Formats: sequence, C-alpha cells, structure tokens
Amino acid sequence: NMSKEGKHISMDTLARICETLNCEITDVIELVPDEPTSTGGKEHERIETKNNGKWN
Repeated sequence: NMSKEGKHISMDTLARICETLNCEITDVIELVPDEPTSTGGKEHERIETKNNGKWN
C-alpha cells in the first residue's frame, strides 16, 4: 500500500507506472468514498491500491 506512510503520488508518476506495466490506472487503484458527513456530503475520497490482486 503506497499510502501507508502518508506519501502522495502524482498522476504523472502513476501514468508512467501504468505505461511500464502496460495496464490501466483502474487496474492499480480504486476510489473509495468516505462515509457521508452529517450534512450528507462526503469529506474526501481515498484511493486504495491493488496489491497482489487484492484491494488494500
């Protein structure tokens, strides 16, 4: 999981990783919405990374 240490990855870096691996961005990440806030909206979405075929 790339986010374990709270580090960010740029879209450019992610695109280069996908180009090298010959895959799509959706093959390596998934947007996971946070729980709704008290106003019904969402504060943030987090990105889950795929590790060995399983989502983290």
